[in-house]
Amino acid sequence: TGGPSYAVELGRLDGRISTKASVRHHLPHAEFKLTQLNQMFASHGLSLTDLVALSGAHTIGFSHCSQFSKRIYNFKSRKSIDHTLNPAYAKQLQQVCPKELVDVLIVVVVYPSYFTYVC
Repeated sequence: TGGPSYAVELGRLDGRISTKASVRHHLPHAEFKLTQLNQMFASHGLSLTDLVALSGAHTIGFSHCSQFSKRIYNFKSRKSIDHTLNPAYAKQLQQVCPKELVDVLIVVVVYPSYFTYVC
């Protein structure tokens, strides 16, 4: 595809045990700001280009409702919706992530015109 390539060794090289607690502080959170993401990736020797490529390849258009529910329900003690969201899109998210089910649902959240902008 013309992108960079690199050899990947098989097997774990960083330890013999893998637990949620041991990785919690080494993975980005959905609420991280760009500066936090940059710092985390840089601490692992990765660049901004790596951040964009890995983030996009991993999660474009997919999320747990619980990761953005604060933005569509009771945002900062205001009415209910984060004012930076497109209101129609926020309403669409509320439909696919009803308030009573935000902790259990996983949804595909892609703007209707998504492929217009990336293809």
